[in-house]
Formats: sequence, C-alpha cells, structure tokens
Amino acid sequence: MKFTLDIEDKNIIFSDYSNENINGKIYKIYLAELIQPTCPYCRSTHLKHNGHYVSNVHFITADASKPVTIGLRKQRVLCNGCLKRSMA
Repeated sequence: MKFTLDIEDKNIIFSDYSNENINGKIYKIYLAELIQPTCPYCRSTHLKHNGHYVSNVHFITADASKPVTIGLRKQRVLCNGCLKRSMA
C-alpha cells in the first residue's frame, strides 16, 4: 500500500484498505498506524504505550474522481526516561 500511495515514511504501517460509499462517492479508505520509536525530548527508546488518537487524513491524488482517505492511528506514549507524554 505504501507503493500505491508513494509514502516513504518507515514509521507508518498500513494494515488494511476498503472502498466505502460516502455521499454518493466511492472513497478508498486505508488504515494505518503511526509508530513513535523514540521520545522527541530525550531520545529514549523506553516508551510506555498510552493509547491512540485516530485522525482521517485526506490524501491528494492525481485522479480527483477517486478520493483517498487514510485513517491514521497516532500512538500516544509516556517516556520512562523523562516522564513526558507525546504523540507521534
């Protein structure tokens, strides 16, 4: 799926896709998860998973008649090193 959308970010993991009819238009819906490998404050890799935040990203394509939406699950983490919270 990364090749279809030409996304090169190694922290985005795609899991599934489907076609849905929304307001009379067929949308391609891709499900993905954004992984946070290190703490942005102290660069520690000792992170505690603390849930997800789901956002729908409208992806721009060359063919406007086939819109694409990415259901992106962003990881929320708590750093065990500096005790700060962050989101991917």
